[in-house]
Amino acid sequence: MSSRTPWWGECPPGFAFAAGCAAAVGGCLLAAVLDRTPDGRLVVLALCLGGTAAAVRHLPALLATAVVGWLCHLGFLVETGGELVWHGGVDGWRLGVLVAAVVLGSAPWLIANAARSTRSFRAGTGEPDAAEGVPGPSKAPLRRWSAEGRLGGGPVVRR
Repeated sequence: MSSRTPWWGECPPGFAFAAGCAAAVGGCLLAAVLDRTPDGRLVVLALCLGGTAAAVRHLPALLATAVVGWLCHLGFLVETGGELVWHGGVDGWRLGVLVAAVVLGSAPWLIANAARSTRSFRAGTGEPDAAEGVPGPSKAPLRRWSAEGRLGGGPVVRR
C-alpha cells in the first residue's frame, strides 16, 4: 500500500486505467450479448466495473474508467451506431450509476486502507506508538541516502 493517500491503492495508475478500460469494453460486449434493453445493459456494465474496482485498487484511475464505460455505453449500447448523443438527465443518472458501482466495488479496500493509514507504528516494530498515550508519528530517526544510492550520513532527527 502506498503511504500517500488511502484511495491510492497498490496498483500503478497506468495499469489501473488500462485494466479498467479493458473491463469497460469487455463489460459492454458482455452486456450486448446478455441483455437487449439499455437499462439492463447498464446493470451488467456496472457489475463489471464494480468487480474491476474491487480487484484493481486505484480509485482515481477507476473513476476515469467509469467515464470511459459511460461513453462506451452511450455510444454502443444505447445508440448502436457508435454516436454519442445526449439524452438529457437520464445520461447523468447512468454516469452516476457507474461511478457508484466503482465506489461500492472499491469500498472494502478503501475502508481497510483508511483504517491502516490512521494508525501510526514505530519504525520496524509493528507496535503502535505510546508517546504520551496518543498515537502519533514515530520518534525513530530517519536515515539519509547518499548520492550513490546507499545509506550513509548520520540520522535525521525529526523535531
